[in-house]
Amino acid sequence: MFDTGGSLCPSNASFSYCNAFRGGIFDYNSTTFSLASSVIAAGGPPGDNDTTDVGLSVGGSDSLHVGSNATLARFPVGFSRYDWGGGYYPLNSIGLDFNSTMLSWLKAIGSIGSRTYSIYWGLAGATGTAKMDGSLVLGGYDYAKVQGKKYQRGFGPCGICETGMVVEVTDIQLNFPNGTNSSITPGESINTCIVPAFPGVMSLLNDPFCSNFERLTNTSRLGRSVGINYGGILYPPDAVYVPGTVISSETGLTGDRFDGDLTITIASTLMIRIPNSQLVQPDLILDQDGNPQFNGSNVEVLIDPIYGNITSNMPKLGRQFFTAAYLTVNQDAEDFALWQANPTDSVHLLAIKDPTCQGGVPSNTSNPGNPTNSAAPKPTAENQGWKVSKDVIIGVTIGGF
Repeated sequence: MFDTGGSLCPSNASFSYCNAFRGGIFDYNSTTFSLASSVIAAGGPPGDNDTTDVGLSVGGSDSLHVGSNATLARFPVGFSRYDWGGGYYPLNSIGLDFNSTMLSWLKAIGSIGSRTYSIYWGLAGATGTAKMDGSLVLGGYDYAKVQGKKYQRGFGPCGICETGMVVEVTDIQLNFPNGTNSSITPGESINTCIVPAFPGVMSLLNDPFCSNFERLTNTSRLGRSVGINYGGILYPPDAVYVPGTVISSETGLTGDRFDGDLTITIASTLMIRIPNSQLVQPDLILDQDGNPQFNGSNVEVLIDPIYGNITSNMPKLGRQFFTAAYLTVNQDAEDFALWQANPTDSVHLLAIKDPTCQGGVPSNTSNPGNPTNSAAPKPTAENQGWKVSKDVIIGVTIGGF
C-alpha cells in the first residue's frame, strides 16, 4: 500500500492527483491502526522480508473488512518506500498470490471454504452501454458470469511468469465488421502469462505481431500511452474507431478506420472475443486534480508492444482481457480456470471447498453465498469440476474509472 509518508508521487503533484493515482492513500490516524517495525513483525508471512520489489517498507496492522460479513482484526499491512509498480502498477494492491495472508486468514476463520478467488473485470468502455461493474469473489466464483465450457490447467513454475498461470495462445485474429477475419499470429503458438493487474488486453511482441496489426488495419502509431491504461499503442482518431464517442479532431475524416474485434484463442479450444468497445479506448489520463479525462488527440488500442527478447518479458493477458473472460484461481487445488464471460448484473455465487478437506467448512458462519438476483440455470457437474458447496463465500463489486 501507499501512505501519507511514502505516496511516491511526482514532487509537483497535488494531493488530489496523488490520491487518484494511487487509488487512495492510507492515513495512520486511525484508532485501530498499530505501527510495527516491519511487515513480518505485524504478522505478515516470512516471504515478505524480501524487499526487492517494495524497498524499505514500513509495517503495521489494522482491522480489515472484507465484503459485509468478514472482519480481520490486526491484519498485517505493508507500506512501500519504493515505486515498485511504475506506470504499469501504480495502485494499492490486494495480495492474492500463493502466500496470500488475506485468503489464508479468511479460510482459517471460516469465512471462505478454500483459498480461491475469481475475477470478472466488468465492461470498461468509453460510453454507458460499454460499461458495467465487475466482481471479485473470494472462496468461489459467480456462476451467472460464466458461459460455455471452461479451460482448466495447473500452475506452472513462478519464474518468468510471476503468477504461475501460463496458457498457450494458439491464434489471435482481427474480426472485421464485414465478416472477414485475419490472423496477426499466423502459424504461431505463444506462451502467455495471466496477470490480472496488468493494464490492457495483453502485451505482445512488437515485431512481427503488433506490426501485423498495423499492416492489416492500415494504421501508423503515434506512440504509447502513459495514462490509466499504461503502455497501450496510440493512434490518431481517424485511424481507429472508439464506439459511441465523438472526438474533437474527427472532423473532416478521410479513409477507413479499424472498428473490428479481437479474438484470442487459447490451446485451440477456448475462444475469447474482445469487442471493439473494450479493445479501443480514448487515451484516459488524470488531470492535475486527479479527475479522469480523455485526451482527444489520441485513441488507444489496449495492446502493449514488447521490444526485444521475450525470454525475459513473457507476453501477458491483462485486466481488459477479463472484460470478455472470467478467471477462477484455486490455490488449494493448485489450478486455475478460464471461461467466456457472461456480462450480466445477475449474481449466482458458488462456494468451492478445499479438495483436501473431507469435513467441509465450519458451520458457525453466515452464508452470503445464496444466489441473489439470478436467472442463471442450475449448475451441473460438467460446469463445476471442483467440490462446490453452498457454504461460505464473499463477493465484492469492483469498478474502475
